[in-house]
Parts: sequence; C-alpha cells; structure tokens
Amino acid sequence: MKRYVWSVWFLLLFPTLLFGAEPIRQTPLSFQLPRATAANLSLAMHGWNFSRSGLSGENWLRRFTDAIQAEVPTGLGNERQWDVQPFYWDTIAGDYWSTAPHKAVQRAFEVGVRLGSQIVERGYDRVHLYGYSAGGELAAMAAWQVKRLSPDTTVQLTLLDPYVPGRQGLDDGVLTDWADHYFTEDSGSGFFPYLSWTDNPLPNAFNVDISDFDPVFSFNPDTIFGVGHLEVRWQYEQTIYGNRPWNSGTFGFPLSMEALGEDWNPAAEYPKGEVVSLGGSGNAPYRFPAVIFSQTVDNPAALQVAEQSPMGVSVTPDAFTLSAGGGPAWVRFFVDTQREINSLRFTFASDGKGLAAVYWDNEPIRLLQSDMLPLDPTEYSVYLSEEAAGRHEVALRLDGADSQVRFSNVALEFLALTRTPLFLNGDYDGNGRVDQVDLDRVLLNWGRDTVDQEELDRVLLNWGRSSIGSAAVPEPPMIALALAGAAMLCALRPSVYV
Repeated sequence: MKRYVWSVWFLLLFPTLLFGAEPIRQTPLSFQLPRATAANLSLAMHGWNFSRSGLSGENWLRRFTDAIQAEVPTGLGNERQWDVQPFYWDTIAGDYWSTAPHKAVQRAFEVGVRLGSQIVERGYDRVHLYGYSAGGELAAMAAWQVKRLSPDTTVQLTLLDPYVPGRQGLDDGVLTDWADHYFTEDSGSGFFPYLSWTDNPLPNAFNVDISDFDPVFSFNPDTIFGVGHLEVRWQYEQTIYGNRPWNSGTFGFPLSMEALGEDWNPAAEYPKGEVVSLGGSGNAPYRFPAVIFSQTVDNPAALQVAEQSPMGVSVTPDAFTLSAGGGPAWVRFFVDTQREINSLRFTFASDGKGLAAVYWDNEPIRLLQSDMLPLDPTEYSVYLSEEAAGRHEVALRLDGADSQVRFSNVALEFLALTRTPLFLNGDYDGNGRVDQVDLDRVLLNWGRDTVDQEELDRVLLNWGRSSIGSAAVPEPPMIALALAGAAMLCALRPSVYV
C-alpha cells in the first residue's frame, strides 16, 4: 500500500509523468561549442531540472569547471593546454514542470551526437567529458560520437550518478579510452522513484560505489529526499580542490587526464567493469573498507592540548565536549601516529544545532551540519590522504548559539578498499535469453572480433553459465515457460481461441 501512496504522490508532484509525453515548451536542439583555444578539452554537463542560479543562488556547474581550470597545467607562456568549459543544455533538458526526466534522456542522445561532432570539428587531441545525472547520457553519446568519427582522439568519460532509464548504461563508455563512474544507491521507493535508475554499476566503466561511506548521507535521507544523488557530484568536486572525501587519494579528479597529463593511463590498474565499493546493497556487494591498522585515543585528557577557546571546552578521559554560547568553541591538540594512516574515526553526538568542523594539520577536512545528523550518537569517519607516521595536529570547532557537540571514541586508522568484480547475467539485449548476440556485444565492447576459450570461460563464469544458447531459438526453460503461459490463457479464456 505504501508503494502506491508514494506513486500517487510522485505523479501529483511531477505532472509531466502523469499527463505528459509532450513537454510544455519545445526548444530547438541548436547550439555551438566555442572555438578551440587549446589542444585539449574538458567539458562538464549538468542533468535534468538544472537552474543556473540554483537553490542557493550559485551556479554549481560554473564552480565545478572553474575549480578544474585552476588545477590544470598551463603550458609555456600564455598557451593553455586545456579548454575547460561548462555545457548548458537546460532549455533542452527541461525541468519538473515542463519535461519528464526520461524525455530529457531521449533528448540527450540527439544532443550528445551533435556535440560529439562539433568536438571533432574543433580538432582536440584529448577530450574529458563529465556528465551528471541525465547529463551522463549526453556525455556518453558525445564520447561515442567523438571516438566513432576520430578514433585517434583520446577520450575519458566521467559519469556522476548517471540517469540511465531502461538501459542500465550498457553502452556507456564502450568506445572511450577509459571511463570512471561514481554512484550511490538511492532507493526507488522514496519520494523520487526515478533515482532507482542511477543505482547501477556500468559494465564499460570503472565503478566506485560511495553509498555508505558518509553517515551524513547514509542515515537514510537519500531514500526520502534524494540527497545521495547530489552528494556524488559534491564529493567528486571535493577531489578537484584536493580534499579526500574517500579513503584514498587516487579516486576522483586525481585519475583525470587534466591532473595526470601525459602520464594518464588508468585502465590497467582500474579496469572497466570492476566495482570498488564503499558500502551499499543490491547491485553492488555490501562491503566497507577493510581496517588494516587502528590506533585508538584511549584518554583524550592525556593528549597534549595546544590551544583552546577560553570557554566552552571540556576535555575528559571519555570525550571532547564543545559548548557554543555567545561565541565559537574550539580545541587544538596533538596526536602521535605509530604508522601511516588515512582515516580519522570518532563518535559524534549533538543537540541538533550548530556547525562543527574537523581540522587536520591546519586544513579543514570535514564540516558537520548538526541539524542534518541523527540526534543519536553516530560513528563517523573522515578520510584523509595517506599521512605519514609521526605527530599531527587535530582541531575541533563548533559555531552556533546555545549548541553542544561531543566527540568520543577517537581512532586513527589505515583503511583499504574492497574490490569486487561486476557480476552480470549476460542478457545484454534484454530478450530473456543469453545467446551469441550477447557474446557479440562483449566482443564489441572489447574492440575484438574473436575471443579465445580462456576469455570465453571467464565471461561465462561472470554470467554464472557454462555455455550460451542459440540466438534464433529460445532456450528450453524459456520455451517451457511460454508453453505453460499459453496453456493457462487457453484455460482461462477458451472463447478467444475457437
């Protein structure tokens, strides 16, 4: 019953899905990519329901590309190596009130092909395309067109929680030199059912599942408000600035062509079809990073406190407690690590008010918006770049009137990711059987005409099969199912068949 209630609510909120194949406004698919001023192109594109001002009055896509521009290498003199641009297609993609989300994806196919053709016309050597949500399909089609028309152009495709209704992104990244995909599992039974089409690992990309690495977005608001869908974009953006929201310095922007330059070659270490999981359920295995090393702070009161605010700080053997009244409360202390670490873990509790911040060696590494967290104590991990053994400085700060937070169970850890193969059933074309057509799709993805027996056995193992069926005739279980269904229909409605 609950499922039907949510479905009715969703259709009332988004009338384009109820009344709507045709959008309220039609915009011609006409646009011109700026002329090339550099050898390479970095192009980012938004998804459906994009606003250039946004809820907070900021243009996140412009901020995203400005951050990349600040990080890319600059050639000799005034010659830039990269054109870094946002690609706006909001008048084509539409929004809540004008266009259903699946219509935006259909338009993305056509826009992507035209965009890819224009990129080739401008003669870029290297192209990195970023696509968020429905913009992922636009970026994927543009990448496909670039490689189809200009095979010598090096193309990277980065997909941020792409919206792939009905296709599971089977073709995304097929022709690219390498594709990376970052996603989180938003429940399709919450307020935004269309987000269930953003949950899927993609067979032609290197997949990073960040579903449960951050308690702020995993205590379940994403199943109600779709927060996790936005979090993917935000977390990738943090890697551009040099922050490490994940427990490794290698994922995100550090794997981009812009960051690595001529050394870019991630395919061997991060192959297509593999999933690195930071948690999640359903499509990706539920795996947290393995704790290789853990050093607990047994007595906070015994730590060397370097500095603290005049009021509002209590350091006991059990916890650090910050109480903000008329001004902020903060404390700075030293920790000595016995070996290399990449994570700071603690239990966080608050009264639901105030903004807390955690600093590591004078750099802010995480903000904790108390009113977005559960009121119950929550275990929390802040992921760092790999930090050498020795003395480090940690600082805690609380801003807000009449608020209090408590940090306890502090631990310094070194975590390693769990890597798992992507398991597919092999039915690429969705016709209910696994046959030569599906195997041909694999060969196309690999850029191969033939496959040796060892590789074939590996494919079949991934599919959970020992052989493939005929492309012309359904396999026996499918025939039996079809005959049984026909017999049942005859028994129920004999008059139809006389």
